[in-house]
Amino acid sequence: MNPIRNCFSAVGAFSLVLLTASAMPVAAGSDDDLAALEDANRRWKGARCRSRMEITVKKSKNSDGWSKSEWLWWGEPRSNERVRVMLTESAAIRNRYVGGSIPIGSEFIAVGWGSDKRKGGGDVYLELEHVELGARARVYYYDDWVGRVSAGRLPEFERWARLEMFSIESTPDEQLVEVAAPVAAETRTEPSREAAAAPVAPTQPEVIGLRVLGVTTEPLAVKLGESMEMVVTYEVSGVPEGLLLAVSEQRTILRNGQELTKLEAMVQRATGLHRSTQSLVVPTSLEPGVFELRATMKGAGAESAGKTLFEVREP
Repeated sequence: MNPIRNCFSAVGAFSLVLLTASAMPVAAGSDDDLAALEDANRRWKGARCRSRMEITVKKSKNSDGWSKSEWLWWGEPRSNERVRVMLTESAAIRNRYVGGSIPIGSEFIAVGWGSDKRKGGGDVYLELEHVELGARARVYYYDDWVGRVSAGRLPEFERWARLEMFSIESTPDEQLVEVAAPVAAETRTEPSREAAAAPVAPTQPEVIGLRVLGVTTEPLAVKLGESMEMVVTYEVSGVPEGLLLAVSEQRTILRNGQELTKLEAMVQRATGLHRSTQSLVVPTSLEPGVFELRATMKGAGAESAGKTLFEVREP
């Protein structure tokens, strides 16, 4: 019997009674805002996306050359939770598309998340580039009587962008594995006999480094009863040649901030880039919805973490 499946299944029934309301936002200082933007950009910078919604640009421009789109609705239609896209190259868009409406399925490259204030605390946006026209698009989220929102609301805005507005075709960490060199061959979380028998680097927190570069699931949306891969790309530095570092790879599944299960494996890693993959079968008893995968790598006093969102759907 698969112990991972047992562990996740044990919390399946519990997840059915979790609160579905999002946690109240906490006011974030500039340091928190910058950290939130940096974390989101690990998942988005360079990602190839396709639009799930039609985006219609208006003719008028502001003083900086950006044109507004028609409203998109984040919550209930015609509610106060809404999204507006600011676009460059409005004339080219209107010449290319009838009525200036960029159709569903159009391809974009994510430039990344940013803030209208350089040090954080300003209005947060997701910036993308239209692949065919080179037009820039900045997606702003608005809320009830507040107008544009700051990075303190970024998690729920990112969830909407990832699952409702765009489908992500490839993520930054997947591209990194393809182009970076040297990259270790894909490894499973279970260490090989050779790795387990090799000498392990001593604890040297001042020189050993761990850095999570990307966290994703394959696929991003999985159906009940199906298997998904939890993929973490991370870098190990400072381990002398010929030695290996003992790394604790922790993967935690959460919903609405509540921990459902935690999976941990001990592996041995050399200096370099590593792509660690672990499979998980989604139990049929789980309630569909949006979940969070949080990955934490620890070793020799060093620690790094990253996270992503994924969706569980009905069969």
